[in-house]
Amino acid sequence: MQIPPQYVSDHLPLYLCMERLGVVIEGEFRSLTRQQILAIRLMIKQPGRVVSFEEFRDLIGNDGGELSRSALKQLMFRTRQRLAPFGDLIQTARGSGYLLDPQATMATAEAE
Repeated sequence: MQIPPQYVSDHLPLYLCMERLGVVIEGEFRSLTRQQILAIRLMIKQPGRVVSFEEFRDLIGNDGGELSRSALKQLMFRTRQRLAPFGDLIQTARGSGYLLDPQATMATAEAE
């Protein structure tokens, strides 16, 4: 089954499916929450660049409420759990924010 992505990263084999609320990584679909999708969409635009708490708050907070730092930590923890089989895609930049690591998935794909 071909899944048409709305966002495709040139740096990662990752396709973001907004309509189905999920991602396709290495051909496997993983469902995610709307907030998780929004967070990944923000990070996928510039893999390897740190996305600040304020940027997450502006995007996700505007999607229906406040986003505290602890809520963002929980969101990232749950997102990492869903994407864990594909490597450590989401990295923490202590005190700064989070980033999508373009090397993590590539290394997983090459290891197979």
